[in-house]
Amino acid sequence: MMKKQKPTFHLSLLNNGDSPLLVRNAFYGNNSDKEIDMSWLFFLINYENHRILVDVGNGNLDDFIRYGFKMRNFHTPVSILKEYGLSPDDITDIFVTHADFDHIGDIALYKSAVIYIQENELETCRDLIGNNHIITFSSLITALNQFQLKCVGGHTKGSSIVEFQYGDLKYVLGGDACYVNESLEQRIPTGRTCDIEKSREFIREFRATDVKVYFSHEPSIVNGNVRYQTIIS
Repeated sequence: MMKKQKPTFHLSLLNNGDSPLLVRNAFYGNNSDKEIDMSWLFFLINYENHRILVDVGNGNLDDFIRYGFKMRNFHTPVSILKEYGLSPDDITDIFVTHADFDHIGDIALYKSAVIYIQENELETCRDLIGNNHIITFSSLITALNQFQLKCVGGHTKGSSIVEFQYGDLKYVLGGDACYVNESLEQRIPTGRTCDIEKSREFIREFRATDVKVYFSHEPSIVNGNVRYQTIIS
């Protein structure tokens, strides 16, 4: 009997750039004007014949400037994909964690992708998405028989995470449920939350040591000034 082949699975981060972040925005209840470093990340999953983006980044530098961010090492998402060897037309699916400008700014470029998005988040960005095939959910949905998209609220009303199992580990792509790892480690919710109790619930659930969580603004997972890097292969 032939041995069953494991499905193709690669997870990579794509790095839009980095900037300072005010501590008071990073950590709930902290009024400091000091700054910490943050990255602006989105993720690419190669799974069987699917090329999946978890969020899509934003290629318009003016949007970051408009919100007061001093960007460094800025690269457009499309240029990063090109360096990786892909174009927007190669992306088959998009998992949206939430509808902030840095997570969905370039979404109109992915005209062939199926878009999974929490229903409250869709209401804030419907005009950006166009005529794509859109799959919405309220609290939980399983995508492609492998990934669970779960609404955790907190940061925004429909803020969601992506959970999956790989080998013996459970992984979570946490979007902005926290900005940086320190929030999870120190049990301090993000300073940018619309529902503090839901932000605290996320921390209580996912602080477990057997869960590997990747946030969209955690700089420590980026090895140097790279535009993309593989996390799981």
